[in-house]
Amino acid sequence: MVNKKRVLIVLLSIILPISLLSVFRLSGVLTKMPLPSEFYARNADAVMFEFERPNWYANFDEKTKNQYNDSIASVSFLVHVSSYQEDQSWLDYAWLRAQVNATVSKGFIYSIKVTCLPSTNSTMDIWGLDWFKQRNVNVTRIPDIGLGEYIEAVGFRKPQNCSLGFLVEWRFRDQSHRTEYNSTLVAEILHFNETAYQKYVVPICLNMTGDVGNSFDDAFEVTEGTYKGYLGRGHIADNDDYYKIWINQSNTPIQITMTPPLDSNFDLYVYGNDQTLLTSSTNEPGLSEQVTLNADAGWCYIDVRRSGGYGGYKLTISIGS
Repeated sequence: MVNKKRVLIVLLSIILPISLLSVFRLSGVLTKMPLPSEFYARNADAVMFEFERPNWYANFDEKTKNQYNDSIASVSFLVHVSSYQEDQSWLDYAWLRAQVNATVSKGFIYSIKVTCLPSTNSTMDIWGLDWFKQRNVNVTRIPDIGLGEYIEAVGFRKPQNCSLGFLVEWRFRDQSHRTEYNSTLVAEILHFNETAYQKYVVPICLNMTGDVGNSFDDAFEVTEGTYKGYLGRGHIADNDDYYKIWINQSNTPIQITMTPPLDSNFDLYVYGNDQTLLTSSTNEPGLSEQVTLNADAGWCYIDVRRSGGYGGYKLTISIGS
């Protein structure tokens, strides 16, 4: 009799909590714990970084950042375009350093994932553990070399702030310096806010344009705006970048500014539709060049010319008063 009572007590101790839990869930008192695969997405607008492909080694040292912020979460995704290397024996490549930082004021960060989506004529390889920089996360997926690879890390002890950094080698299959490459890196941060999972998607697009034309005949067509170019050494020296902009009506005011790399001597020349010189600016090395003119209708040609040194420059074209 005693044994039967004990068995009954044990059964009741098991059945009663399960029954109560089922009732509470059905009545809404208790809700089912969501899974990481069940999330709401929050997307940041893509940020574009554009630069010209050089024909030799280039130390770009350029950074671009995208971010997402709301009342609970702050996500920052930084891509540092470090350098470019011409490799005549194989494939040219560029080094990228990527860094994701995430902070939440409620709940915890479940994971960080970054996917590399290279153009079809290039590859992106995430380098090994020796290059990883991580805080409050553990890398759970070590990428293989190939297209569309990704790296993923899971939060350690339910962190409210964490970061993941790594190195990417971007290789180009076409050795022609006129080929354009478009690739994207996408950071995804999965956050549990104590009620549901939220995924923050933060993309950065990289556009490496082909080498700007080296003469009037193959001048690169532009509109009003800012452009980044490169002049330098190589097995074929790149000494001139020619641009052309269409002017709708005569006597149109134009201001053109070119900022060269430090200690390099780049000059600025502007030509009319008939390719005759209109004006120029030839300051000392390292100083910006600027011209202002009233252009006639037709093509206006701009020549950024290297007199000494090498590196990246910035060209800004403004139209109107």
